[in-house]
Amino acid sequence: NRLARELSLQSTHFENPHGLPADGHYTTAKELALIAAYAMKNPVFAEIVGKKSYTCKTSLCTRTFQNHNKLLSFSKDAVGVKTGFTKASGRCLVGAAERDGALLISATLSAPNDWNDHISLFHYGFSLLGVPENTKG
Repeated sequence: NRLARELSLQSTHFENPHGLPADGHYTTAKELALIAAYAMKNPVFAEIVGKKSYTCKTSLCTRTFQNHNKLLSFSKDAVGVKTGFTKASGRCLVGAAERDGALLISATLSAPNDWNDHISLFHYGFSLLGVPENTKG
């Protein structure tokens, strides 16, 4: 909440770190996008949210964690960020895409077609910036 205030977020207050419903826990799509833009400046965070999976090996076991963010598979420009769902909020998604050094952040709340919505937003945003289509694999 301190960081939210430092970022001048007026419509965000956290009651827990996981985002599940709680009295007094609220935000907006715009402010989620601003939080994501701030977070993506951290290279460790950006690396984590950009991975489709991660395998952790210890002397006791090996475990693979899967990222549920299908944007990482659906868009060659996607680099993160976070999926979410509760019965109360519906499908929520904060996405990030990067092309030629331009980073776009998208956020939707209660969006039943979120994957396609974000891909469309990325195409539109890159076209407004004049960033050409990414032709690499």
